[in-house]
Amino acid sequence: MTTPDAQPLRIGLLGMYTRHNLGDTAIVQQITGELRARIPGCEFVGINRVPREAVEVHGIPALHSSGYGTPLRADGSVWDEVDRPAPRWLSAGLGTRRIFKVTRMLDMLLMSGGGQIEDFFGGANSQPRALFTWVSVARLLGIPVAFWSVGVDQLTRRSSRLLCVNAVRMGHLRSFRDEGSVDLLREAGMGAECRVDPDPALALDTSARNTVDWRDSNLIVVSPISYRTWTEAREDSYD
Repeated sequence: MTTPDAQPLRIGLLGMYTRHNLGDTAIVQQITGELRARIPGCEFVGINRVPREAVEVHGIPALHSSGYGTPLRADGSVWDEVDRPAPRWLSAGLGTRRIFKVTRMLDMLLMSGGGQIEDFFGGANSQPRALFTWVSVARLLGIPVAFWSVGVDQLTRRSSRLLCVNAVRMGHLRSFRDEGSVDLLREAGMGAECRVDPDPALALDTSARNTVDWRDSNLIVVSPISYRTWTEAREDSYD
């Protein structure tokens, strides 16, 4: 499947994906793998909080979800097409200018899996604001928006709830990983129809990684999320 002008379909992956949460890493691997199998030649753009890790782990171009920072190509070089200096009178709005520029390149904006709807890290001006801005710009430009098996985490501020609920309401597809997430949005004022679907990470094919038969062994299950996710401090033991 390609776009009408014969260009590859380009999908923006909006979220908080980093290598420090292996669950989120698994979600991105599963989503990109399934879409590539169904839409040969499709391309992805990472829109997250740590663009360099999206480049290193997933091999895709990426930029910070705020629109600031240095946009990167898949090879780690500066994404010049996005990073051209703005006119002086536009410098204060550089982040929004980049968001418009990148969104115009997309054929779909997709948020998938994990507890992506939250204000734990940075309050309303972090994830809720980025989510609302990207979705609003996509809808303004006529780009389809999908929420696929997304989880709702902490939303303690009224402003966060307003931003997130209105962003989700604008989605063409609204799918959540559990009933609890839908209930939280309902309590915050969400009235639009929502689906409940399993987290994409549950479908990840790990057969190629399994080298030991665990059927007759005791298991220890370790939560695959780094302490650095909460503290932003480097953790050698996890690396």
